[in-house]
Amino acid sequence: MTLRMIPRRVLSTLPIALLAWLGACGGPSETACAAEAWEGFCTLRAVTKIREAELPAPHVVLEVLYAPQQNPNYPSFTPPEYREEIQLLAAHEQLARDHLERHGAVQCRLEPPAPGSCTPGRMTLRITPFDPAQASTSTPTGPSGCARIESQATQDQVQGQLQAAHTYPEEFRFEQGSSQLGAESSAAVQSLVAKLQAAPNVECIAVVGQTTVGESLQVANDRARVVKDLLVSQGVDGSRLLTIAVTQAVYGTGSAPPPQDPNQRRVVLRVLLQR
Repeated sequence: MTLRMIPRRVLSTLPIALLAWLGACGGPSETACAAEAWEGFCTLRAVTKIREAELPAPHVVLEVLYAPQQNPNYPSFTPPEYREEIQLLAAHEQLARDHLERHGAVQCRLEPPAPGSCTPGRMTLRITPFDPAQASTSTPTGPSGCARIESQATQDQVQGQLQAAHTYPEEFRFEQGSSQLGAESSAAVQSLVAKLQAAPNVECIAVVGQTTVGESLQVANDRARVVKDLLVSQGVDGSRLLTIAVTQAVYGTGSAPPPQDPNQRRVVLRVLLQR
């Protein structure tokens, strides 16, 4: 759903709309423009209170900053950071901040310049409208996300859930003994962030680090941790991610170890809990 512009005079229920961005890029003598059509993901960089007043009702103005992330589909261009001011009742400030934090990474799109112009087009961000009444009643009580599993499930139960869980098709591959991600992981991250942001009903996802013969459990754990940290850096709520390390089955005494399987040097994501 494309968001609507915020009426600056509204002080009660309003959508957090982040639209319309204009900026110059050179003069009429230029033959090429830096700006172009672009789409990808934008991550929340900051929410800053820049003004507050008591009249006509106690209200605040927040400046919201989102940063477009590099997209390999547009190697020569990434839009600059996007800023928007929103005005709302002072009593709703924390609810609005919490709402924005839950939209740490969102899909965004920059329209192309008008024909013959170097002025960038409109930037739109896909954010669920902010409703103070709904936000005030949706604050969870008790453990939420992966904390529900960590507080209630035993290790055997988690392993059983892993076996039956839906697995996302995106994978992260590694070199022998390494937990360093390659450049090709960018596409998988973009895809996963989009899916996780579009599925708030998925409360807990296992980030499963795996190894092949000759690698330690610590390597599996490091791989899972690296992928989790990368997803969190792109705006995924860390409380929805649970790192799990697994190794290949142990072979018996006197048995020859099985050959190394490069396909097991990976991290996959599996759904553990959804509403």
